[in-house]
Amino acid sequence: MNAKVEWQPAGIFKGLFDGYKVLANKHVNGAGQVAWHTRSFLRSRAHAMQTYWVVDGKFHRTIADYMDKDGQVITETEGEEPVVNPPEEAAIRQAIAVWCAQ
Repeated sequence: MNAKVEWQPAGIFKGLFDGYKVLANKHVNGAGQVAWHTRSFLRSRAHAMQTYWVVDGKFHRTIADYMDKDGQVITETEGEEPVVNPPEEAAIRQAIAVWCAQ
């Protein structure tokens, strides 16, 4: 069973990295751990968007993203999942590194 972790929104980021448009919502939990809810796609193919939840450099597939009855945003993820496209993974990692340095 997966433990429930509460994350608080901590910013919205976007940019173009090596031909990929990367959009992300930054989240922080009570222990100070940072997570990134990313959406990415080749700039020329916006319809092929990929969504990941990235924590401690590990990518997890996002399976549901919704608002509960109290207005809390809920993101459900599956276990760690490798990114199929290495250039896309590199673009996401580059984006996160740039945003963390700000």
